[in-house]
Amino acid sequence: MKISIVIPTLGNLKNLYRLLDSLFKQRTETDPVEILVVVNGMDKQESIAELKGLLIVKYEFLKLFFITEKGVNFARNLGLAKSLGEVILFLDDDCQLPDVFFLKHHIDFHIKNPGVFAVGGGYCLPDSVEIFDRIYNEIQMRWFFSGISGDADAGSTQYLLGGNFSIKSSVAKFQNLNFDEQITYGGSEFEFFKKAVSLNLVLVATEFEVMHHTHESLSGLTIKLFKQGRGKAHIDRKYPVSHSKASTALNTIQSSSINRFLRYYFNYVFWLGYYQFQNNFKGFCLHVVKDFFNGLNSLRFQTVSKITEQIRSKKEKGDRF
Repeated sequence: MKISIVIPTLGNLKNLYRLLDSLFKQRTETDPVEILVVVNGMDKQESIAELKGLLIVKYEFLKLFFITEKGVNFARNLGLAKSLGEVILFLDDDCQLPDVFFLKHHIDFHIKNPGVFAVGGGYCLPDSVEIFDRIYNEIQMRWFFSGISGDADAGSTQYLLGGNFSIKSSVAKFQNLNFDEQITYGGSEFEFFKKAVSLNLVLVATEFEVMHHTHESLSGLTIKLFKQGRGKAHIDRKYPVSHSKASTALNTIQSSSINRFLRYYFNYVFWLGYYQFQNNFKGFCLHVVKDFFNGLNSLRFQTVSKITEQIRSKKEKGDRF
């Protein structure tokens, strides 16, 4: 199998160079891979010319496309349409491949698993990152693991991460699968996977990790999670859900007070975006109240469990109460 790599980007050269350098160090047994860099939302001709000149000089074996529409799904759809490989790998431009056999792993997986449509892995972080990068990675990885079906085949999942997954191109084109270009905010790839699952296509989560260079800040992560909440609301409107919209807060993690506060804060930013998209402020208030009482019940359970364990330990030691 030949593999095509689709990289949507807003034109960050530092990110692109880091990812492309790691791609050209890959060891595969196939012909040279096809790399499609799709620059979206860049309308300044001088910047376009500079980017094109730098990339073509530095990397000879890639295809470069420019589109005026700003939105990662515009770029993904163009890459999907232009790709020639039997496997298409989607990577975000702020990623890096730490394993020189990463592409080979994807190719081998698709060869050995003809019944699987898509496969993807998680994100790891560089050794030195800030607190907001760690929180965001934790949110993404919890999301990633929450999609894995407990009662299904090992690794079967409902969705994958948008910056690290590959698909069989023939299946996508036969099923007329593409990315929703109306979603220009967070969670842009989620709808693609919802359509795939509705067609009974198989998605599999694996250990194929990429390194994620996010460089998040308080304001940047706030905006990003608010948009992701809006993205989830848009998709839930298209695919009505029957399950409870219970919070997936990170507030149960044992950490410092400031870390717990930030996790509460980012959790509610996400759900504020969700309910704001629906013009349902009452729903957001009810969500907060429900989450608060769930938190109290969880704290009560933890306290009772701790006391019970202490009593059991004292009984076993023969201590008096």
